[in-house]
Amino acid sequence: GLAKAIASPLMEYLIGTVGLVSMFFILAAVYAVMMFVGFLLIKRPAGWVYDPATSHVSRKTILKKPVFWGIWIAFYINITCGLALISQEKDILHDALSILPKYASLNATQLATAIAGSISVILAVDAVFNAAGRIGFSALSDHCKRRETAYLVIFIMSIAVCALQIFTHS
Repeated sequence: GLAKAIASPLMEYLIGTVGLVSMFFILAAVYAVMMFVGFLLIKRPAGWVYDPATSHVSRKTILKKPVFWGIWIAFYINITCGLALISQEKDILHDALSILPKYASLNATQLATAIAGSISVILAVDAVFNAAGRIGFSALSDHCKRRETAYLVIFIMSIAVCALQIFTHS
């Protein structure tokens, strides 16, 4: 979501000031604190009581369910497509922006500045829409009566994105 808009500049700053390895240690500590605070903010539903007899499900039982494998495959395809797109975003945008005719009259410094600024804005807008989509999809899935509906939507969207990549040769 918005993490790439926030974390990328932070990571670049940390790499420049403390180095690559120390950056990972610092981010690990920050993320651990954030996850712990998130855990503390989780509220159990009213009247909920933990019952170890009914709450335990073995790994073997879960692995035998087709729903588990369907969800796993859908998330795997979805995440793989998302990461593939994100990993190529800067290069795609750089290539697209560098051939635009309106930049032809600029000198090299101005052109580089215009391209860098455009890429930054586009990536930030992408990050905002990515985050909004996550929140919107979460809200949508909360309103679905059957959780399989949400899984089906994820699976269909994953296949659609993969098909788009294949048919557009990108």
